[in-house]
Amino acid sequence: MVTNLGNATAYVAGTGHRPLPKADEHGYRRAHQPRAKKPSGLDWDALTPHCKTCGQKSGQLDNNDTCPTCRGDAPKTTPKTARRHGPYQQLPDDEIERRFTAPASAPDNTRLGADLADLEATDPKVTAAAAALDDATDRITRPDDHVHADALRVDDTPELPTEGKQGQPTTRISAPRVATSADPAEAAGAGSSTAEMKDPAVAQETRPAATAGPTNTSPAYTPEGNLDAQIQHAARVLRDTATHHHPAIKLLRLNAIAAIEALHLFVEMNHPQTPAPAPALPRDGAGAGPDRPAADPEGEAGRRPAARRAPRSRRSSAVTVDEQAIIREYKAGDTAPTIARRHGIGPKRVRDILDRHGIARRDDRATHSGGRNKLHLTDQHRETIVRRYVVDQAAIGKISRDTGHGRHTITAILKDAGVTIRPAAHLARATVLTDTQRAEIVTAYIDGGESSHVLGTRYRIRAETVRQIVVDAGYQVRPRGGEPGTDRLTALGVTAAQVKAWALAQGLIDQIRTGRVPGRLIDAYEQAHPTTTATPDQSGDTAA
Repeated sequence: MVTNLGNATAYVAGTGHRPLPKADEHGYRRAHQPRAKKPSGLDWDALTPHCKTCGQKSGQLDNNDTCPTCRGDAPKTTPKTARRHGPYQQLPDDEIERRFTAPASAPDNTRLGADLADLEATDPKVTAAAAALDDATDRITRPDDHVHADALRVDDTPELPTEGKQGQPTTRISAPRVATSADPAEAAGAGSSTAEMKDPAVAQETRPAATAGPTNTSPAYTPEGNLDAQIQHAARVLRDTATHHHPAIKLLRLNAIAAIEALHLFVEMNHPQTPAPAPALPRDGAGAGPDRPAADPEGEAGRRPAARRAPRSRRSSAVTVDEQAIIREYKAGDTAPTIARRHGIGPKRVRDILDRHGIARRDDRATHSGGRNKLHLTDQHRETIVRRYVVDQAAIGKISRDTGHGRHTITAILKDAGVTIRPAAHLARATVLTDTQRAEIVTAYIDGGESSHVLGTRYRIRAETVRQIVVDAGYQVRPRGGEPGTDRLTALGVTAAQVKAWALAQGLIDQIRTGRVPGRLIDAYEQAHPTTTATPDQSGDTAA
């Protein structure tokens, strides 16, 4: 199928398909070209209405379709198109002049204007400055002949084109620069009537030589060169805008000239003194004296001096102290750290002095733990520890917490004093059973049917100990939890409720409780209701 697309013909795959795109209709995007941003959202430029007075688009129109500027109100926001293209291009010249200028008789009702008016009325210097500024403003309306000619004299000497730049427009870097009065050599050659201008030299090859560096290099940056460039640019702008008829450009040009004149008048009125240069930092070799020799200019050239360390304090061993004074202070009750801080030495040296003179050291710790002196406790400390352990029956842990000594130290002191150490608490609470008590436990377990837990609670022993006593007596223990009561009740042909009711009637229990029937009640019921069925007793023999 063939489809005619005007000048191009495309083949369609089938019915209902769109024609294939042609290369001449859909150009390819080159690799260096950015992708075109697809529009998204609403077209706010088309939705934004125009002001019927000035034609400017604005989203702040009133009911009369008038923008805040035409109404005389300050706009809250500036439209993006106005910021990009300038809000004054579509306005007439008289409207621009009306907005940028104000009548001289209009009072300044701002706070700053009121303060300036008060200063002009009270301060003579401010009055003189205001008069000078008014004079400068009046000079704006006259031709700019008052601007210094040196600032506007331009060196029109053209720069010869270099290789590779023929036929290209002159850039700002290659444009003629301004010749100022501070550069008399260049100012003397300014103008177009020089011999060089009349007979210019032939352009020379500017490519760098094979063995040398580049010859056409940019000059090094200097503050003076930067200032000359700024003066050149300002002079060019003032010269190019001298004959411009746009009201806004005229007003901006007059304001720039007024600012220059105001700066000139302010400098003349104040006569500032040139500040003295800041003192340079000392370099290598400067300030050399007996303590700091001058640096070697050959070996130390271009090297920063190494930072000097702060003088280190003298070691405490090198400090001379009065040992007798230290002994007197220690005997008076001062501690070793206090004496060390007072004499500027360490506590270890104070203790060494005391040991060298044979002075017995005391334990000055808050808990009297002893520290390094714990093996050299006084007799009073030993007697206190023994008394608390033997007489007061205090535990070793309690004595250790109260005195600050370790448990091993307390134990060593008690053993040295001949005190028998009591067993631990869990061993001290163990009950030693007699043979009679062991026989009672076996009888209660075998004949009485009492459980090991009940017997353990009664005799203050564990249930495992009860079971071990029964095994040692030659009997077999019951399974844990006792013999299943349901099997015995089934063998007797009764229920748990019947056994409990019989036990309550016999006075064996005071009330019926829910749960499993105790074994002793089943044994009592079985003895009260004998059967002909042979049942083995606890010893394993068969009863007739």
